[in-house]
Amino acid sequence: MSNGSLTPALVETFAGDTLPPCAAISRTSPERRIQRGGRDVATPSAWFFLLIECCGAPKGVAWDSWQAVASCTWGEVIAFRQRLLLWATLPDAIDGLTQRGISPQEIVKVLELLGADGRLSLNEINILETCIFAHVNQDGGWC
Repeated sequence: MSNGSLTPALVETFAGDTLPPCAAISRTSPERRIQRGGRDVATPSAWFFLLIECCGAPKGVAWDSWQAVASCTWGEVIAFRQRLLLWATLPDAIDGLTQRGISPQEIVKVLELLGADGRLSLNEINILETCIFAHVNQDGGWC
C-alpha cells in the first residue's frame, strides 16, 4: 500500500510492465503429469497378493502402482521392491505379511514417496491407502 491508501501499489516487473501484486507472483501451473517407466513391467504375485487379495485394491490401480514402484529410483522404494521380489512363496493370509516384515506403515510410506516422486497421482494414493487402512487394527498392525 502506498501513501496510506487502501489500494495496493502496482508491482513493476524486470521488463518494465506494471502488475497488481498478486499477478506478479502467481503462475499458472499445468496439471502435473504422472511419470512412470516407458515400458510395462510384469507385476509380481507378491504385489498383487498384498494389494488385491489382502487389501482389496482395484486391479488397475494395483498394476499402475507397481509400474510406479518399478520405475522409481529412490533408495527406500528400491529396497522395498527388492524385498518383495525375493519372496519365494506367498503368505497364506494377511497376517503373514508381518512375518515377512511388511507393515502397513511401510507400504503407506512407499506410496507417499511415489507420490512425491510424481509416479502416483493423489487419487491413486488415496484409493490404495483407503484399502490398506481398512485392514489395519488400532495398534497399526494387519487385521
